[in-house]
Amino acid sequence: MEKDYKRMFELLDKYIKENVLDVDKTILNAIAERKAGKKFSFKEHIQGMILAMLSGQGGWKRVYVHKQDVDNLFFHYDKDKIRDCNPQYFINRIYQYKIGSRSTKKQMQALKHNILVLEKLEKEYESLDNFITHDEAITIVKMLADTNSEYKLVQLAEPLVCEYLRNVGIDVIKPDIHIKTILSPERLNLISSQSNYKIIEICNLLSIEIDYAPSKIDYLLWNYSADGYGEICTTKNPKCSQCVIKEFCNYPQKNIIPSIKKDKGNNKPLKKTNISNNEDYITSLRNKYTEYLFEKLKGKKERTIKTYVGDSFYVYKHQNEFNSNFFEILSNKQNIGNFEKELFEQQVSRHIELPSNSTKAYMNGLYRLYDFLNINE
Repeated sequence: MEKDYKRMFELLDKYIKENVLDVDKTILNAIAERKAGKKFSFKEHIQGMILAMLSGQGGWKRVYVHKQDVDNLFFHYDKDKIRDCNPQYFINRIYQYKIGSRSTKKQMQALKHNILVLEKLEKEYESLDNFITHDEAITIVKMLADTNSEYKLVQLAEPLVCEYLRNVGIDVIKPDIHIKTILSPERLNLISSQSNYKIIEICNLLSIEIDYAPSKIDYLLWNYSADGYGEICTTKNPKCSQCVIKEFCNYPQKNIIPSIKKDKGNNKPLKKTNISNNEDYITSLRNKYTEYLFEKLKGKKERTIKTYVGDSFYVYKHQNEFNSNFFEILSNKQNIGNFEKELFEQQVSRHIELPSNSTKAYMNGLYRLYDFLNINE
């Protein structure tokens, strides 16, 4: 490889150690335990599979926060109790914890089948650990993910099978949206195909080239990109001005949003006449709005400010779920007020535990953003 990718990953490692405080080393710890000789029990395999399923669309961080609740919900992964339990019990509780997704119902209905598959593998290979270590990781992924395989785990495609295997200490990259985005031709240009298997193969070659384990490559790229962690090379709005590896990247320079400097000129908000769904605009608007709130709400904790910002842009983030356009809603206060019913109905449809409370928070966020857009107009 022409570029010094080892140095690139060293830069990522340094950045994450210094800037991403809330890193999650669950996967790295599991892999280290296996390398040290640990054998994972049947219960731990079920746990790894269920956690992988729940992390698929709801996001890992929300699941991690409720990990103890999840452990209790699934009877600490007693296969007989899970198999005999009505799937609706799990579905209801998962939505109560606010870690559900549109796949939750099908995932929970698939648990009985998947446990039977794991039992079959245990019988044929004497243990699940024997099965997942009897061949290369990519072969195991195919056996568990391919539609035509007799061992297919329902509701687990290749990325989630990789996540399950990583949860029980198998060293393999997970080709999820974050990894595909940052490795794509438009970014680091390390992959030319979106094939999950091809990405695993390429990352295995990269691992040999730079002497970094596939799991460490994944850990660095994912923590640099994912929401709630590094949030630098995000899928939609990369923070290119803050990127420490942009010399390796192909992302168009025209899309780089400068850092917002704290001076009087930059505290002036964007006018309503400029508002649009352009991603460059959204990134700049969000940055300016964040600084505005820090200035206006002095004394508030950073976490509170970030929550306010998230509340204000919630409707934009979920725009495809509404019949209204985000910036049309923001055009006047009457439109915002009229939108409350639609927002509440969306919260109910997402099985939010207290839809009235969340609706109120997001409405307050819209009003805050409206006030910001109208300052000095």
